Amino acid sequence: MANEREFFDATKKSRRVVCHFYRDGAERCKILDMHLRALAATHLETRFITANVERLPFVVSHGYFLGNFPKIIMIFAQKMLILSHN
Repeated sequence: MANEREFFDATKKSRRVVCHFYRDGAERCKILDMHLRALAATHLETRFITANVERLPFVVSHGYFLGNFPKIIMIFAQKMLILSHN
């Protein structure tokens, strides 16, 4: 996602979304991205997206992204479930 508008548009257009929030240079984020790409190939009913947290200041400012990365957010019918490893 290049910006917040793209993020919100993507989450509104699809009923099921898995979003991987990452930071550049974080090794865990690269590993998780590899696994999520494999899952995306087998779960075509779900939209998988990635977003650099440094490009989404509004979303980050709401306190969902404190702590370690990567973070995964699952959105089903525009309701959010935050999954994270801390």
